[in-house]
Amino acid sequence: MKTKNSIIPLTAAIGLGLATSAQAIMFGDPVTLNYNLSDGTTGSVTFDILDLIDDRGYAEGFTAIDNNGDGSITAEDDNQFEFWLQDVTIGYKLDNAIVTDANLNTKYEITQVFNATELVTAATVNTDGSVTANFELVTVQEYKLYFDDLTDGGAVANPNIVDNYTDDFVLLSSTSEFIEGAECPGTSSFTAFSTTAGRGEYSVCFDNLTGSANTAVASLTLPDVIQVDGQLDVPPSTVVSQMYDGTVVSVGGDPTQEPGQNVLFNVDDDIQFNREVPEPSAIAALGLGLGALGFLNGIRRRNKNA
Repeated sequence: MKTKNSIIPLTAAIGLGLATSAQAIMFGDPVTLNYNLSDGTTGSVTFDILDLIDDRGYAEGFTAIDNNGDGSITAEDDNQFEFWLQDVTIGYKLDNAIVTDANLNTKYEITQVFNATELVTAATVNTDGSVTANFELVTVQEYKLYFDDLTDGGAVANPNIVDNYTDDFVLLSSTSEFIEGAECPGTSSFTAFSTTAGRGEYSVCFDNLTGSANTAVASLTLPDVIQVDGQLDVPPSTVVSQMYDGTVVSVGGDPTQEPGQNVLFNVDDDIQFNREVPEPSAIAALGLGLGALGFLNGIRRRNKNA
């Protein structure tokens, strides 16, 4: 009984600590971009949303095959595919108001590129005959924001022939996905209405971020986590022959057979920022402290009785 009395306060308090330490991560923190361009132009813009214009996404080798023969599509079937995304910043927002910087896309440009391996976690036939696939990231090959000083002879990204998306230097990058709670669940979905039409949504969070590779020209407040939210649409408004890294786009195939289906999307997304991942709360720390106190009291009682 003495041992039991000494352990119960500790476990109860630790339980209290864990139960109260969970805090939802919040996005909407402002960050500041500072730049000093080669023609002498300087500027500073503060925002909490980076808005990107419609561009292209590409899935290669998408499959929904019941590999283990259990009659359903799950993560255990290991249907993996490659995904690429590229787009260009069109503007900024702060507290839901548009923030204007006349130098954006005239004297400098910010592009986003992303490549990852994804896994189909479910595929469901809906009552209207459409099919919804859910998927999640397996490996982040790269996530990068590029800053291009257009005053030093740089050229704007061209979405039709897909060039100049990775000009100049990296402003922000990561190869690490962050998953936590409802804000960063790490899952996305796409619904195919027919063989040529569909719509989906994606939400991906990244942490372990690296800042500007050339702070003399441009720097961005380094956040703890960023969230990229967007929409996927088929058919795309423009058919391209390649992605930003030279990957050849070849649309077609069958998702029920290897090597799967290749799909070109319209993408439309924005980026939000978190500058401080929640730490365990003071109540949690108090709970752990009480647990330690209970544990020590139990030891004292045991030693006294001995």
